[in-house]
Amino acid sequence: MKKIAIAGLITIAMLSLVACSGKEQVDYDVTEATSSDGVDTESATQSSGEDEAAHTTEQNNEVGDTNQASSVVTSEWQVPEKLEVKITGEERDVNIYADITVPDAYKKCQVVELVRDDFTDEDIVSMAEKVFDEGSYFLCMPSWPCTAEYYAEVHLKLTHIRDTISDEGNALIEINQAIGSYEQNQLETSEFDNQEETDGTIRFYTSNNGEFVDKECCEIVGTIDGDYYTLVFEKSKGACYAWLFKYGMNEDTSEVGSDNIDVKLMGNTCIYSEEEATAIAVEYLEKLGITDMVPVHVNHVVRREDVNGYSVYFGRKYENYHLTYTTANFTINRYSYLTNDEANDFGGYTTMECIRIEIGDDGVREFEISSPMKQGEIMTEDAVLLPWDSVNNLACETLSKAADDQSKNIVIEQIELGYGIEKKDNRVALVPVWYYFDINAVDDSYRYTKTSILEINALDGSIIKDVPTEQ
Repeated sequence: MKKIAIAGLITIAMLSLVACSGKEQVDYDVTEATSSDGVDTESATQSSGEDEAAHTTEQNNEVGDTNQASSVVTSEWQVPEKLEVKITGEERDVNIYADITVPDAYKKCQVVELVRDDFTDEDIVSMAEKVFDEGSYFLCMPSWPCTAEYYAEVHLKLTHIRDTISDEGNALIEINQAIGSYEQNQLETSEFDNQEETDGTIRFYTSNNGEFVDKECCEIVGTIDGDYYTLVFEKSKGACYAWLFKYGMNEDTSEVGSDNIDVKLMGNTCIYSEEEATAIAVEYLEKLGITDMVPVHVNHVVRREDVNGYSVYFGRKYENYHLTYTTANFTINRYSYLTNDEANDFGGYTTMECIRIEIGDDGVREFEISSPMKQGEIMTEDAVLLPWDSVNNLACETLSKAADDQSKNIVIEQIELGYGIEKKDNRVALVPVWYYFDINAVDDSYRYTKTSILEINALDGSIIKDVPTEQ
């Protein structure tokens, strides 16, 4: 027997629900849905405007069973700003003291299919033209074989950079490594039987890796406002990415949040504020011709033990919804180590689409585009969401069932409605999702991570991510 205490800010009817322990896939073509307690959500949508006033109750109700309804029920479409619920279990409790965040006009939402959109040779040339100073860039692939004619040309260009570079640190080390690799590779041409010979043309070159995944690569060196950068492209069965980084800055870094102890003690030494850095990143992305992405999260960058700079993450936005930031939703995949026979979940990729731009004192230090996608079919133009009460009843039931398998009480601090990722038959769609974040959602000790404990499809109530069982 579990007891549910509903306190302070809102009282919820705890109705009998159909358990969603198995993951049900959403039917993308359905624009009407029926909640698990029998509520027709189309009717709820039409009547939702009749009871939009805030409904607050100061009473406490003790309910002895989750199947017993409370005597006080909110409007089924009313989403409160805060929620306080306590569910008492046999071994562990669920305590919800959560702020609730929803998009503006959240009842209007599109369901959008995303389709894999690998970079092409034309994309490489176009991006190089937009990124680099005019006439400054050239193919530079030191770990690949090249023709004798191009070796002489690229060796001369790299030697010129070495002779004119002012940085005596990492940048000089990197340029010397590139020169050394080219020189060594000319002596050991037999080592490159599986790699296509480069000739200076800016395009993808193919590497056949036997049982491991075949890939295509292109690497370009050029200047931005006189400073040298490298632009790398790679694509394979499970990955595709573009990565720009400044010479001398290709080093291990970590990213932390505002609550990290180093940020609190020292602050961020970057000359730009977080807001200014975000504006620079947005302008840079527009320069690249990418206009369907918005900034959704910013981390502080720790480089050489100094908090200096910001990583701005971008996600897709349609109407009022954008992809909610979690570490799982925004993972950069620079390399794929899959074999050629392994499958990929995200429309052919191993990770979801992600864009990151790092801003420092000198402007854009890095940008990365991982798993690029494009809009496919608009599967539903005006999706009908389940009423709030139905979703929250389901969440409370799911959390209460999982509580006794945990080593500690479950404490929910944040609930957020935003886009999530639905996968079906190698198709990927952005659908509205309710995210539940517990007290341990954020780890900001060394590298910032944010993980949801529960994700519920806002259209049909299926569980996209269930509460993990602690071992």
